[in-house]
Amino acid sequence: MTTSQLDISPVPPGVSINPKQRLFVINHGDGVTCMGFDHCFETATQLARALRVQGPSETKRGTIDCYQQYLSLVGQYGKSPVSKMTWYPDGTAPKVRSVLEAARASYTDYHAQGTVLRLFYGDPETGRDWAEQNDVIGFIGRSSGMMKVPLVLEPLLDEERNIVSSGFGGSIMTRSIVRIINVSSGYEVYRHKNYVMPELHVEERDCPDGYRFVVQRVGEGIVATAKTREEAESHVAFLKGYRLVNAFKTVREHNEELQVA
Repeated sequence: MTTSQLDISPVPPGVSINPKQRLFVINHGDGVTCMGFDHCFETATQLARALRVQGPSETKRGTIDCYQQYLSLVGQYGKSPVSKMTWYPDGTAPKVRSVLEAARASYTDYHAQGTVLRLFYGDPETGRDWAEQNDVIGFIGRSSGMMKVPLVLEPLLDEERNIVSSGFGGSIMTRSIVRIINVSSGYEVYRHKNYVMPELHVEERDCPDGYRFVVQRVGEGIVATAKTREEAESHVAFLKGYRLVNAFKTVREHNEELQVA
């Protein structure tokens, strides 16, 4: 593979380094964001490979020079034809990528008739399921911008109880997906080779607010609470994938939540 030199853009003001926490701290004037040293270096390296240009050297990891090169690579990537593709970070399983892209294509072509997926997040090294319960069901969309990342779009119910999409959602941690079920068909379409289902059980405790039943992850802590044992057991079934979805919110409920926020 041939490479070319990269034009380096100047670092914007307000960027500092927190070496203890291994973070770049970016002051935007009205707020602060952070980027990890490793994330910056690894993303810059992948961008450089996509652009066929020279990437940062290992000795630059955690330096302003690395962050500066990252910014320049993002800018050049956004002007390149390869930016029309969905951005998947290195470490994303090929099967995960193909499943997500197929679901995204179905949403692009058919919208509310597109594929709905249930995502399970976990440790990509061990396959251990984290029992994540938020932002794990939806249509698959894609962000705009220079690096178009896959998004999970919340399904909603319209006034006629048809399933529709919220139209926006959070980014998907593609490297941490350990299992996928196609909600539309009920079939499991991906499982990490070492997948470990979470160990969960229900306990009853004295609780003044009425939520007497807790879903406990063995060896860890409480992951959910419920007023009845039936609700708690139903939540266990959801976290383990035996029940694929919770009740979808209506479009009206979703809009009301947005207004409150």
